[in-house]
Amino acid sequence: MASGAITNEDISLPIHITSPYRSEEELSEQIILSEPGGKVVRLKDVATVKRSYPLDASYIRSNGNKTLVVSIEMRPGNNVVEFGREVDEILNNFKNTIPQSIKIERITDQPEIVGSSVRSFLTDLGVAILIVIVVMLMLFPLRSALVAATSIPVSIAITLAFMYLFGIELNTVTLAVLIVVLGMVVDNSIVVIDGYIDNLNRGHSRWYSSVESARTYAPSLTMATIAICALFFPILGIFTGEMSDFVKSFPPTMTIALMASLLLALFVIPYYQFLFIKKPSETDKVGLIARLQNKFFHHLQIGYEKLLTSCFKKPRTTIFVALMSIGVAVFLLMITPVQMMPKADRDTFAVEIFLPEGTALEQTAMLSDSLRKIIEKEEDVVSVTEFIGTSSPRFHMTYAPKLPGSNYAQFIVKTKSDEATISLLKKLEPMYSNYFPNAYVRFKQMDFQAVSNPIEIRISGDDVSKLLEQAQKVETILHDFDDDLTWIHNDFNGTMPFVKIEILPEEAMRLGITKSYLSTSLAINFHGLPLTTIWEEDYPVAVKLIRNLDNNWADFEDLKNEIVPTVIPGTWVPLRQVAKIAPDWQISQLVRRNGVYCITVSADMKFDKKESVVIKKIKKRVKNEILPEMPSNLKLEYGGLSEVNKNTVPEVITCIVAALVVIFTFLLMTFKHVSISVLSLSANALCMFGVFVGLYLFKQDLSLTSVLGIVNLIGIMVRNVIIMYEYAEEQRTVHKLSAYQAGLEAGKRRMRPIFLTSMTTAVGVIPMILSKSTLWMPMGIVIFVGTIFSLIAVITVLPVMYWLVFNKKSPVKASK
Repeated sequence: MASGAITNEDISLPIHITSPYRSEEELSEQIILSEPGGKVVRLKDVATVKRSYPLDASYIRSNGNKTLVVSIEMRPGNNVVEFGREVDEILNNFKNTIPQSIKIERITDQPEIVGSSVRSFLTDLGVAILIVIVVMLMLFPLRSALVAATSIPVSIAITLAFMYLFGIELNTVTLAVLIVVLGMVVDNSIVVIDGYIDNLNRGHSRWYSSVESARTYAPSLTMATIAICALFFPILGIFTGEMSDFVKSFPPTMTIALMASLLLALFVIPYYQFLFIKKPSETDKVGLIARLQNKFFHHLQIGYEKLLTSCFKKPRTTIFVALMSIGVAVFLLMITPVQMMPKADRDTFAVEIFLPEGTALEQTAMLSDSLRKIIEKEEDVVSVTEFIGTSSPRFHMTYAPKLPGSNYAQFIVKTKSDEATISLLKKLEPMYSNYFPNAYVRFKQMDFQAVSNPIEIRISGDDVSKLLEQAQKVETILHDFDDDLTWIHNDFNGTMPFVKIEILPEEAMRLGITKSYLSTSLAINFHGLPLTTIWEEDYPVAVKLIRNLDNNWADFEDLKNEIVPTVIPGTWVPLRQVAKIAPDWQISQLVRRNGVYCITVSADMKFDKKESVVIKKIKKRVKNEILPEMPSNLKLEYGGLSEVNKNTVPEVITCIVAALVVIFTFLLMTFKHVSISVLSLSANALCMFGVFVGLYLFKQDLSLTSVLGIVNLIGIMVRNVIIMYEYAEEQRTVHKLSAYQAGLEAGKRRMRPIFLTSMTTAVGVIPMILSKSTLWMPMGIVIFVGTIFSLIAVITVLPVMYWLVFNKKSPVKASK
């Protein structure tokens, strides 16, 4: 026997096969071969079979109790709210079959979130309908308002029917579309009814007035409505990824609603107005509301005509003011923060605990338990679910689970309301982020941005030492922004203590020990050697071979004295005999990106801080202090929200450009002349003032939904331009008026329908603003404020622009 060797008579050698699911009896009866060509024996005859729950396997607790988490995902094409009800029914029935000591509760509930959002939007939709009707009753005679209001329920009903027919889901996006178009679906009817009343006032019969109003406005309304619908379809091919998934149901829903309203306005409303709106008689008694309406519009018309006359008297001043408004809009655009997707309104938030690499799971569990008890004391907390050594299943669209690790824990904290979530985050983040020594606690509000950290700076190259040096410089700069940033870290994760084992060639060769043989032996001794995977229904169960489950070695000398087998039957030797063992420090984690070493320096934003503002300052510092001295073989680039915006902003710009191209095409089809089409297109710049003033006043970011609002506003603007300029062109080319007279008359005649349609569109989105939804409030603000300011521009600046552009082309010389 070799010197220093130990025979198997001198030691006890229990071998355990571990399985957390299959029973010990079942595994013990498994039949195996003792050796190739040997006799068949049962596993229990040669090994100890033990059911094992090793500590390094991670575990889950809910409010301090051991918990089994089951994640249920709905198949596409089903009703998630109905799915939630069915799950509730199954769980309620199951509760009756289990002991009272076992509790079943939901950690997160997507059906409830969706159901709550749908209920909220339905409430907003009902409020919006009431607001639009009230405004119409204030601005229209009772019969006219009621006739126009019939467009709302009928258009909504038709839209829902076609959505069902085409398989378009009723969700927060499509409900938001219904609210946005709510004020727009009555616009076509308002224009037709206003033309009908005007014809009656001119002395025409009810039948003629009804037919003539529909015939007169049919071309402009049809072209304007189709143009608005066509504006949104390019985004289906421009936006990619999650943006595309988000907006895919927006264009078809809007198209169905607007086309339904157009058909009603042209073919149903004329008959209704003929039946119910009679020509006023001199003997008819005028009610109080009607007198107030007449007085209001009389003064509005007189005041407007005075303002319009002043604009025509001082055309240069009018154009200068318009250009100044565009300049202010550009300035506000430059300082408006950009964040395509906002924070999510949820009654849930996540907590992540990070300890140094190599931290034992027991230590992580102790810290996790302490933090849980702190959070549970908060009045607004409903439940706290701990995931120790692992992360939760994906419970939010953009919140990706982290890789398991003994130094990591995660909480899902359920609160009483969305507002409670915000309040708790504001309170807990500054108090407990660095509360525990040697650990960082991250409080994570749910959002729609698919990024790990909002601030990410990546440094890549082949020289690891240079990467670490540059990463330290970047971290130093980020620490200068401690008032805005938190959790400044990198994915290098420092170093960890390792044991360096170098095999002694001569001694190992004499005993027949190779590197692979030694590695297998040590794996069996300490961590277990994977043997196979068995399945219990749909659950995979790992089976491991391990020599001693109770091995709690922690001393360096213990490893030296660990015995390993040799190829000599029955002979074992200490590890120190065949290998040189020394302590060592190595990098705990080094990431490769596209095959190249890459260190990412990351940071979170403190609550209510804007990433777009801080990243500009950081980029300036990095450009001046790091890039000039950085080795040429290293590369620095930005990730996080900066990268998302960098990839998304071109899509947004392309979307707006595509919308302008579509608009120009429809304008050219309407007016048949390039000059007036270009003039009409350029008028869209005037609505940008209201857009960015609104975002600035309400302190909102430029987001995806605000961009959708801008595109929608462009369509509204074009509709008003077509209504205005079509009448002007008719006066100039058919009735041979001068450009001055045509522009002035177009303003006077078309102010009222433009005013009425703009007001109903603006007030229709008020519930969106009042809801304070982080997702949809920006869109409501853009449409509301933008529509009001574009109304002013349309009825004042556009007639003057028309006169200045077409003055020399007028058949009749302009008279002032």
